[in-house]
Amino acid sequence: MSRSSILDFSAELNKYSDAARANRFSVDIPNVARGHDQRAGGGPINLNVSGLTLQYWCESAELPGRTFATFDRKTYGLTTKLPMQTQFSDITLTFICMANQVSGEGSSARVTPATGLDVKRFFDRWMQTINPMSTGAFEQDGKYNFEYKSDYAATISITHFDQFSNQPNNNTESMVSYKVNLVDAFPISMGALTMNWGDDGILRLPVTFAYSRWYISDKTGFGLTFISEKESLSNQNINNDFDFTRRGFD
Repeated sequence: MSRSSILDFSAELNKYSDAARANRFSVDIPNVARGHDQRAGGGPINLNVSGLTLQYWCESAELPGRTFATFDRKTYGLTTKLPMQTQFSDITLTFICMANQVSGEGSSARVTPATGLDVKRFFDRWMQTINPMSTGAFEQDGKYNFEYKSDYAATISITHFDQFSNQPNNNTESMVSYKVNLVDAFPISMGALTMNWGDDGILRLPVTFAYSRWYISDKTGFGLTFISEKESLSNQNINNDFDFTRRGFD
């Protein structure tokens, strides 16, 4: 690598505060009441789990990808691929499970029985809202009818943060480097929790979500600026065999 190349590379690196770190993220899942108990006389189901803030217990997350389904086009000569549909893959979030809740402080602290595994309780309730099954000893207790999607889908936000900020007190908003919203998201799979007398490790709950689409929700959005075909050919010195309809994004 020549000296000029090294200087150019160094200048390029200096444009950024740091490399993006995998451990600087937050996941926001609405803790809301949705759906209805399908048993006789049942009312709204409350998903809220007292004292639970899900974003603190999400240990690993994924920023969603995007794939184009394609078809082969051959007019003459070589076969080319063209996109025909956008596809989104499911994402998996992994949560740390906690034991029973504690009330009070110091010598007055008391453990409250049957308040543990709050994260699992939350997703138990969410999936029960989607498709209520029997909640007791009798099979007729559950109707197994799926609810309308509008009653259980929610918007999940996934945010990546920078390490540095030029704002006073390093407020969270100024440290956002990338943020996406998953539209109409809902859990489609909740993993089993394996327990073993020979393992005193922490229980972790994987939950897989489906969603309709995602969009960038930080201040820059997609940040697309389209240029004319003539400018594109001039700048890139390439041949464009097809005319594509260009659409701007807000």
